[in-house]
Amino acid sequence: MESAVHDLDRQIKQGETLTALLQRRLELLKSLRQVETEIAAVTTSAIVAPVAREVEESSGSADLKKRGRKPKGELSLSNMILQLVSSAEDGLTMSQIAAKLFENGFKTESAEPARLISATLSSMKSKGLLVKNERNLFIVPV
Repeated sequence: MESAVHDLDRQIKQGETLTALLQRRLELLKSLRQVETEIAAVTTSAIVAPVAREVEESSGSADLKKRGRKPKGELSLSNMILQLVSSAEDGLTMSQIAAKLFENGFKTESAEPARLISATLSSMKSKGLLVKNERNLFIVPV
């Protein structure tokens, strides 16, 4: 009887340890997603900024109507998507991403914003910035 109680007590302590470890794992995954989002933002900026500067210098104007241009200080569509997906606990569908983008002030002159968002998601997926999980939701890879 005493050994059964001792075994049960040990199992309870192991369960508490497992719960604490699982909780810590979730916290670390969330932190990792945030760091990966920041890395992606820096990487994207480091690649895009010199090209954008080159185009601006060659055109001689800062016309925002040119393809791929956005006002200074605004996040790119890719970076906005990375922020949204990384802050979502379980991932997001394309429809959820689109809805959240517009809720957060995303503006486009595209006649087909859904196609623009879909193309951006496909591009990000092919570059490995996003993946789909077993529930077919977009997530930031771990």
